[in-house]
Amino acid sequence: MNVQTTNSAETPETPETPPAVPKRKRRIWILLLSLLIVITWFVWQRNDAPRPSTTSSDTAELEKNLERAAGDQGTVTLADRTYRVDRALVVPAGVTVRGNGATLHLSKTVDKFITLKSGSNLSDLTVEGGGQARILVAFAKGASDVEILDCTVEGRGTERIGIGTISGGSGLAVRDTTVRNVRSAIEITDDTSAVVVERVRIQRWSTRGIRIQGGPKGSSHRLRITGVQIGPNSGKSRSRYPIAALSTGARHQDISVEGSTVIGRDTAFDDRSTPGTADQISITKTDGVVIRNNRSIDAGERGINVSAAREVVVAGNFVVGADTVGIGIGSNGPGKEVTDVELTGNTVIDSGMSRRGTTVDASLAAVRLTRVADGVVANNQLVATPGVGNQKYAIALDGVTRVVVRDNSIEGDLQRLFRVRDGDSAEGRE
Repeated sequence: MNVQTTNSAETPETPETPPAVPKRKRRIWILLLSLLIVITWFVWQRNDAPRPSTTSSDTAELEKNLERAAGDQGTVTLADRTYRVDRALVVPAGVTVRGNGATLHLSKTVDKFITLKSGSNLSDLTVEGGGQARILVAFAKGASDVEILDCTVEGRGTERIGIGTISGGSGLAVRDTTVRNVRSAIEITDDTSAVVVERVRIQRWSTRGIRIQGGPKGSSHRLRITGVQIGPNSGKSRSRYPIAALSTGARHQDISVEGSTVIGRDTAFDDRSTPGTADQISITKTDGVVIRNNRSIDAGERGINVSAAREVVVAGNFVVGADTVGIGIGSNGPGKEVTDVELTGNTVIDSGMSRRGTTVDASLAAVRLTRVADGVVANNQLVATPGVGNQKYAIALDGVTRVVVRDNSIEGDLQRLFRVRDGDSAEGRE
């Protein structure tokens, strides 16, 4: 028998191999997956890592140290780092804060950032406005024997006052300190006495460099400004006095400004695009004024101005480039007269710059006296460089009585050496 066998089993089909993923796409997927892993790890690390010290913990630490030092009128010594502070701080009576280069950075809005009570001191510290404050460093109401030494007080340009009194005080001192980027750098108000502002640098101010304001609550007595340097104003504030003493009430007593330098923008006060300073050193309603050995450069109005004052000494100053008058004593109007004046040994160069076309004759003089009684103008050097500015007179006298003018050196391009009017009584004119 022939037997034939047939292999009836079917050969299994090989499944289809899926198409290979192109190498380029594979690389992209690997890259995206790796990126996702990295991001996940970073977020995890950020959420679980220890946090830096917070604003509130810096504030609490400072408050605790100040409170501890208050018990024995001790010293709080800070580390050389930035402390972020979210509320006002008060330095207790008799406590010294020694910064060692530290910065206190305000991160919230407060009325007064740091308030200094009687007998307290700040040294080697930067006070920085990061939030908003009306006053960055304030002398407490009626504070006495307080010193700010070798500090920097810096705002953002919106703070009203860098350093200021709240109301009155005595024995207050600001020395070797820089104040910048605030509207008014230093304000001394009401009934204050024995105040010293010494070797202070003021930069990027917009309203007042140093303001001494009297009123119904009192005025300043024995205030001394020495070795101060004030740079050009910034912005377009309506009032731009580098150094000004004024009062709406009681008269000031014994104010001196010595050895200081004020620099203007070299533009007129009424320049609309870049307004310059007003009178650079201006003292009014004061008995006992000394303005000596200062430098006034490129004032937008007068370099030095004194009105409504008695017993005035203006000596040894250097004034150059004032827009109107170099040195002006007295003013028209009730109560603006000045008595007992010594104006000696000053150098005044190129007043009457008239940057915006001032044409009032008496405003274009090196020296102008208005309603002055009993004075001497002597040994001054008054120069008008030919072709520079629009100065017309060396000395203008309006309504003066018993004023002696002698031994002055006058040179340059002038229409007349003197302008005298209104029945003046002036003796010894050159």
